[in-house]
Amino acid sequence: MGAQRTGPRTRTLSADEHNMFVAMRLRAVNQVPYLATALFRLIPVSTPGLGTMATDHHWRVYVDFDHVVELGVGAATVVLVHEANHPLRDHYARAEAAAAQPDRWNISADCEINDDLRQMGMTLPPDAWFPEGLTFADGRSAPEGQTAEFYYPLTRVDQCVQGRAGEGQGESRDEDGQGQSGYRRRSNSRGAASGACGSGGGGRPADVELAADDSRFPSVSTAQGELVRRKVAEDIRDHKRAKGLGSIPSGMSRWAAEVLAPPKVPWQQVLRAAVRQAMNTAAGNIDYTYSRPSRRESGAFIFPGMQSPRVSVGTVVDSSGSMSSRDLEAALAEVEGIVRKAGIRGHDHRLLTVDASAGAPQAVTSVRKITLTGGGGTDMRVGIDAIERLTPRPDVTVVFTDGFTPWPTTRTPRSTLLVVGIIGSEADIEDAITMWRPPSWARVVRIPTGT
Repeated sequence: MGAQRTGPRTRTLSADEHNMFVAMRLRAVNQVPYLATALFRLIPVSTPGLGTMATDHHWRVYVDFDHVVELGVGAATVVLVHEANHPLRDHYARAEAAAAQPDRWNISADCEINDDLRQMGMTLPPDAWFPEGLTFADGRSAPEGQTAEFYYPLTRVDQCVQGRAGEGQGESRDEDGQGQSGYRRRSNSRGAASGACGSGGGGRPADVELAADDSRFPSVSTAQGELVRRKVAEDIRDHKRAKGLGSIPSGMSRWAAEVLAPPKVPWQQVLRAAVRQAMNTAAGNIDYTYSRPSRRESGAFIFPGMQSPRVSVGTVVDSSGSMSSRDLEAALAEVEGIVRKAGIRGHDHRLLTVDASAGAPQAVTSVRKITLTGGGGTDMRVGIDAIERLTPRPDVTVVFTDGFTPWPTTRTPRSTLLVVGIIGSEADIEDAITMWRPPSWARVVRIPTGT
């Protein structure tokens, strides 16, 4: 009776395997330096017979180094970057939150990653999963730059990786010839574990996945994983500042913006607090005046009394056409409600619409009566300067814009208290703040679209 063939087993890396892994990782860091923290946090596990790479949700990457030799270091590096993106984007927890079917989710997660790798200039296998491989009911292809949650409803059961380990064969086959590699639809892998990219991709756990407390390969905790994600998101932000907006794939840019976004406090609440604080500060600027003499008596001397100024507000609206009128109306309605509650009406609240030039000031009696003019470029410096030149000059300036605009660089004696509301998608808001940097003396309020 012949010896029974066994499936893949895990072990520590040999010296040659360690050198191969270091070479892949350094090559990856050279290509995508902003992912360095995630790549160096991966825990390599040698898994002969796996036939591919896979990750678990503890940041372990299971590698069949015979497969690496077969692919070559260049192609294997792309696979390594793909696998690192699964725990980085927390696909395991997101799959659980979505109660997703593992095989379908793994395809969705691969689509979320692979279009970004393509934008990075990496060459993937010709049968890799990309968004255009998924279609809507009307036949339209799915767009790039979306999330796994977006792609998941477009996946079909018959597309899924169906591989299961052959009984006693140590090989994986599927019913329709599709392979098990999560980064490829088909694979010539030998003994590939079922589960595509493994639990790290939100798919089926690979048969070789180790327990969380395995002492040979200590896992990355949930808290440590969150720190890695935030550091990578910060590195992406810094890379964009240095290299420009187009230096980061759209999907990865969106992901980083979401990681770095502040806690989800309703923007209306934040805007109200910012405007009220500015108005209270302006109202608190008490000054001396002889128009209302002090009640104190001192012989022939008359002492000035003290008074608080009547607060006025100026609103600057970016009318360059890049913002949703519905979102703009919602934001303006909030400001109108705040100033009316404070007793500010008519000419004490004036509004300018601005693109590359400023329109005529309008007294705000109702949001519905505001005339939005413009449609050209965007330069909020023009609007802020125009507000500050009004007579009388408003005490508080509120600016609504998409944020892709030059800003004043210095605060002058004429500068008013400034509140900036940036309207757009979360990723666009992050890009605007990162690249254009609103004034340091402004209170910035994020107003996400679709509100």
